[in-house]
Amino acid sequence: MAHKTLRRLVWRQHWSILLLILIGLVGSAAVQSLYGGQAWHTQSNPRLIDSQVQYRRKHHDYVDPVGKRYSSKQAFLKDYQERQLQVYRQQPTKKTKTIRGNFGTQINQYYFVIGILAGTVMIWYARRRYLNEFLQTLGYRRSEIYRQQWLQYGLTVVSGVVMGSLVNLAILRSQIPAAYFTYFKWQAWLQDLMGDAVVALCVFAIASLATVVINNVIVAGALTLSLYLYWWMPQSVWENATTAIAANYLSRHWGLGCVLAVLIIGITWGLAQWLVSGYSAEQRSQFVVHRSLRLILLLIMSVPLGVILSRIFRGFILSNTSWPSLILGWILGLVVLSVWIYRPKWSRRLWELMGQLR
Repeated sequence: MAHKTLRRLVWRQHWSILLLILIGLVGSAAVQSLYGGQAWHTQSNPRLIDSQVQYRRKHHDYVDPVGKRYSSKQAFLKDYQERQLQVYRQQPTKKTKTIRGNFGTQINQYYFVIGILAGTVMIWYARRRYLNEFLQTLGYRRSEIYRQQWLQYGLTVVSGVVMGSLVNLAILRSQIPAAYFTYFKWQAWLQDLMGDAVVALCVFAIASLATVVINNVIVAGALTLSLYLYWWMPQSVWENATTAIAANYLSRHWGLGCVLAVLIIGITWGLAQWLVSGYSAEQRSQFVVHRSLRLILLLIMSVPLGVILSRIFRGFILSNTSWPSLILGWILGLVVLSVWIYRPKWSRRLWELMGQLR
């Protein structure tokens, strides 16, 4: 009974944000499909198709822009429809092992951006409005409150991804003739859907944990976004490569990727509950809520900041490798972040002035 009451109270506090998240996820999928349908109709324009082939009188054949020869224009049209107008691929790509095509069926990155926003806003909104303090006066523990908030926001994110994917498919089917869905397979589509939902929930969980630890919602969101975009970077740097080695590997191993994502979700969920239970109102003024995590956070945040700074120094350092600029950028990033996170006495006046300006 107490859990049902808490669920209703959390819903009343957050229903407007949950609705916006759902609308954002479904809306982004709808927009993607509309643009995809428009791109397909542009690609299937007869004038555009005619401009892609030329008749050679001398050889009595047709040739396309890449030099491929056809015995007749009808043969070219058949090949063009097969290669350029099919919504889904016949064979999975070597890089991603997916049959997603180019007309609104690509991975919707907005799913993951909105998932990150959901995780940060969930914590920030409750702190900003003192919602958890109100629920605590009713006898609920912080861990119970966080768990209920996490479940409602997480369910909204997953539901939004599922509904958005269904809306995306429905709009595409209404805009593009069924003949161009020859290679559509429900099994592959459901596999892609599950992967999108798991990744969206994963970044949501990481963002909520980051916002529990960091009192700045912008920094927490930016950190989560950088982890999502560059999580493969340590291995890439170690291998001295320019491609996302780990990302390509996991994209070819769907099962392993989902297992790792679920494992991350479980770890972040449990860790966040433990950290939330020790939170107090006095920690609102601290940049890092839990002082014991300052060093870990410093090392994590220094990696993306160091890479960004290394790109600035790369033009000034003459070297055959990127290591000198990377090390210099990382050291400078450590210094800047140390001052920001630890707030030594000599810098307190600076932070006070920045707070007044803000």
